[in-house]
Amino acid sequence: MTGIWLPSTTRHPLGILDHGRRSVTRGVVIHVNVGTFAGTIEWFSGGSGGVGAHVEIGSDRVYQLVPLDHVAWHAVDANAFSVGFEHAGYGRSRAEWLDAGHELAYSANRAAWVLHQWKLGAPRYGHNVWPHSWGGVAWGNHDCPGPHFPWDMWLRLASDAYYGHWGR
Repeated sequence: MTGIWLPSTTRHPLGILDHGRRSVTRGVVIHVNVGTFAGTIEWFSGGSGGVGAHVEIGSDRVYQLVPLDHVAWHAVDANAFSVGFEHAGYGRSRAEWLDAGHELAYSANRAAWVLHQWKLGAPRYGHNVWPHSWGGVAWGNHDCPGPHFPWDMWLRLASDAYYGHWGR
């Protein structure tokens, strides 16, 4: 499968999620599965009807499912200009995110790479990084990744990665 693939990430292409090339990229949309890593991969593989994100991130592994320069159906109106990052878990508390192993660092590092690759600048909430719930009903009609997602920590990690090695 041709297209752009993240470095240091397991390629696990799911053709059902690939909806063709995307002409513009403006940033990354952050999601939470409300489920497990394995359960989400299984659902994306057949039961989702073609809905799914580019990347699935867990506490101990990261799979890229769709080339980054292709459309994945993850955020309705934002599909045409964004890369979707799904995070394994339920997002029921801040502690859940803080106890999620390397999940936040994996996510932030790869988001910084995307922003650098497309020359979108350092990560900025609401500018080139958005929660799935950002656009209200148009982007997903539910509160995702939820009120407990540690945006402060994630943005710091993403900025450190961007300035530390991707954005030099």
